[in-house]
Amino acid sequence: MSDRFERCGFSALCLLLLISIGGLAPDSCLAQLSASKKSQLISNANQAKNSLGHRPYPSPQQAGEGVTVAVSALNEYLFRRTSGQRAADWLDYVDADPLIDAIVSKKSATEVNNAARELQSRLVGNIVGLEMPPLVKLREATEAMIAAGRYPDPDRSHRWVQQQLDSLIKTLETGDVGNSPEDAARLSLVLQLLAQSNQVPELVSDIYHSFSRPNLVVTLDGRIIQDAIARPVDRFRPVRDCILGTRIVGNGHLRGELVGRLSPSIGRVQVDLVLTGQFLSDSVGYNGPVRLPSVGQGAITATRSLWIGEDGVSLSNVSSSASLDTTITSIQHPLRIVRRIASKQVAQKKPQADQIARERFRNQVVTDFTNQTSEAAQRLQSGPTGGSTPSAKLPPLSDAQTTLKRLNLSPPTRLIGSTSHSVFAQVTQRSGKQLAASTSPPSLGTFGNGIVSGDATLQVHESLIDNLASTVLGGRTMTGEQIDQLIGSVKNTSISRATPGSAIEPPPEKFEIEFASLRPIIFELRDQKIRVGIRGNRFSQDGRDLRSSLEITATYEPIDMGGYKILRRTGIVKVDFPGSGRIGVQQVAQRRSIQKLFKDRFPETLLNQPLILPVLAMVPSLSGRVYRVSGIDAQNGWLTLTVR
Repeated sequence: MSDRFERCGFSALCLLLLISIGGLAPDSCLAQLSASKKSQLISNANQAKNSLGHRPYPSPQQAGEGVTVAVSALNEYLFRRTSGQRAADWLDYVDADPLIDAIVSKKSATEVNNAARELQSRLVGNIVGLEMPPLVKLREATEAMIAAGRYPDPDRSHRWVQQQLDSLIKTLETGDVGNSPEDAARLSLVLQLLAQSNQVPELVSDIYHSFSRPNLVVTLDGRIIQDAIARPVDRFRPVRDCILGTRIVGNGHLRGELVGRLSPSIGRVQVDLVLTGQFLSDSVGYNGPVRLPSVGQGAITATRSLWIGEDGVSLSNVSSSASLDTTITSIQHPLRIVRRIASKQVAQKKPQADQIARERFRNQVVTDFTNQTSEAAQRLQSGPTGGSTPSAKLPPLSDAQTTLKRLNLSPPTRLIGSTSHSVFAQVTQRSGKQLAASTSPPSLGTFGNGIVSGDATLQVHESLIDNLASTVLGGRTMTGEQIDQLIGSVKNTSISRATPGSAIEPPPEKFEIEFASLRPIIFELRDQKIRVGIRGNRFSQDGRDLRSSLEITATYEPIDMGGYKILRRTGIVKVDFPGSGRIGVQQVAQRRSIQKLFKDRFPETLLNQPLILPVLAMVPSLSGRVYRVSGIDAQNGWLTLTVR
């Protein structure tokens, strides 16, 4: 099972990390953390130093006992729930013995920490089975063991936490947390370390909530909804009725339209389905020997609200109004006296007959409208059997729980809703005490590069990528093959796809990179430039091991292609060794090799292929539509993509 991480969908993990690289955006709030708020946080951090030690520090001994209990529970679970061979395979893959031995033998803190980190690394990945409760419990116990290892005794624990507070204060005083992704990532890391210390919960909470804005905002123009729903109504139907003893036979014709109108709603999307129509009839009434030819005209409006939310699709009752006027064009009978008697009866009964006819007309149209909208809602809820149209039910978080548990990610919080012009979703992705965005995304009116509104808008904050990458990739080792899977996952999406014939051929060279714990994926959005890359602590190729901090990056800029935009790489792929000072001969040689390896892994263009919608049986008006990126904006930590 040692290669299961490679065989069990690593590309899905990579897709989760980078699919967002590609409203209702709230009112723009581009101001960074205010000076007064920053001053308050610094003051609170200084005061927090006086309370250190008032709460217990994590205990390495208790954490070790927790790991031992978790391993025993895993053994019991596997042998009770699976076959003996299956249980043995899992225990062989988990390989908790080195950590248990280090704990029981009371080996050095360094040895225990290394064993714990190796075990924790094996328990994170898109591997079928890692979501099993005892494996999740073991991972949590192992992470608690790693955290507790920082607190071997009260004095050292006190000094270590004080150092973290000093680092936090320095970052707030001298850093530019709102503008610098490096400072923001460092603050996020320090905050998580402080949270693990169990010492300053109030300060941690205050900072945590200061960086809690959504880091992913998706907006869908309301015209898409309207186009998908709008359709003409043109129906002929026979008239067969009996009103106040008069049998009526004829034909009716209803002409009108069905439209969908978005309405303001928070927590779910509201679409008001409105049917308006004009009705014409030509009929003959039979009352005994008397024939009563008549014509009628009327109007009807029926409205029903449809809501799409976390629980799926729901509908309101139908509200309606109708009018109907009929005119008897003649009274037909051979005898004049009969016609006179019939005329008097018509005059007496017509108001009541018109009222009955109007209600029956309204009820008939409302019944049809109710049945058809209910059937459509049911199809939206589940999708047609065997069809390609997905369910309109929002993907519930429960459906993603399995993957999230495997990857050690917390479920994102999300808010959906609608305005009278758009549908929106605001998502906040972070695990533990990671920081989200400190600002709202820019509104369309603030873009300075000619970006225009589109049918859909995607806005991604740097913190989204950093939070995902730090949790899943931080400290891990990735091979060149896995990096190809990562890039391939992105290139196979509609957001970024290589041109035909430019598929990456895996080079013969074998290499691997150990990702850094801080910002393993570089994703910077400043001044209409997008800088992406990898940050590592070690690079190994053909038996040569370079243990040095390195950054492999490429910078992209938006390019107008006349009607749509793409991202084009500026310059070469850069390889830097931060903090190394003057680089040595080995680093120079490795730089050339790394640049060669990553030249095609960071392609010259992104977003250069159109998105063609598939045939949608339920929404024919959208089938086959071709979309391209119409606007790209990168500023103040936010990437905005619009498509039309």
